[in-house]
Amino acid sequence: MKYIIHTGPGIGDIIQFLSMARAIKENDPDARVDLLMRGSDKVLRLNNQILECQKYVHKLYWYSSKAIKHDISLVCELSKNHYDYGFVRIGNVSGEPSLWIYRIMRLARCKKIVGCGTNKADIVVDIPDRLHYLERNRMLLNAIGIEGRKDAESIDKATLDSLWLKKLYIVDSDKVIGLSLGTNPMFWKEDGQEIKYDVKSWSYEYWLSLTSKLLAIGYKVILIGGPKEKQELSEKKIIFPKHDHLIDLVGKTSIKESLTVINRIDLMVGAEGGMMHCASAVGTPTLTIFGGSDYKMWNPGGSTSATMNLKLDCAPCFCSSRGAHCEKHRCLEEITSDMVLNKINKIIM
Repeated sequence: MKYIIHTGPGIGDIIQFLSMARAIKENDPDARVDLLMRGSDKVLRLNNQILECQKYVHKLYWYSSKAIKHDISLVCELSKNHYDYGFVRIGNVSGEPSLWIYRIMRLARCKKIVGCGTNKADIVVDIPDRLHYLERNRMLLNAIGIEGRKDAESIDKATLDSLWLKKLYIVDSDKVIGLSLGTNPMFWKEDGQEIKYDVKSWSYEYWLSLTSKLLAIGYKVILIGGPKEKQELSEKKIIFPKHDHLIDLVGKTSIKESLTVINRIDLMVGAEGGMMHCASAVGTPTLTIFGGSDYKMWNPGGSTSATMNLKLDCAPCFCSSRGAHCEKHRCLEEITSDMVLNKINKIIM
């Protein structure tokens, strides 16, 4: 049997569907599972680093409604694979929902399309509002008689570079807290205009404060982030303290190296985003700070997934006009470093 699963372009999006691919392979070890993401060739190269660390997805493809020539070639390639099932999730993340992915799967001649968010699928699955992504994926699989997984673990730890980790001089007795410093902004389309907004990021000043307090207690702290976070820290002139127990890896690691670090730490702390889902994929406990995104839907998953959330009346507002126009992010600004520190201590102790 052959399956193709629609996913978003983010690291977290890819991770969320790896456990779904794992469930398919556990049901049928000879199955072929591919992912099809909205994105670009650049995003493909980035996310292929994740696929190097797992054994359930055969290949990742990309499509874009703005790259018609590429999509025509894609459809020709996909049609040769003769997929038995295509899984499609059509959501309203930008204000302008698109059926482009549905059309691609139909043109690729999937024998059966299983979908939510559209009544055009062959098998329509009615997903309740605010359902956690693992449960959503389980419902999609249950529609064709496959039992989904209740956890997000999907990374093959044998692929991680333990020798590289030794360069960080972490010993077995160290209590290590990983801090994921950033998330990506979103774009909302309204009245023909594109609005950039961010209702997920905790401020760098708060991360600096939390880091200093963790170091004072005696934790070893590892800062994790990409080139975007490195540039923003430089622009804001935020400098983390020099300390024997602080390892600054912002902008210095590949995805595989980040996964290797996350696999070793005792707790991963961060705003909702890709690195937090990477932590759940290797089975590392998480503490996720939620602002405008929905903690019920997007917490990393599993029994060791704790959250910080003020549960304000205006939240969640992610993927909405309200979120795009929010000027004062109380949901994030009123979560203090002391609140997060107290939660960390309760989890670790």
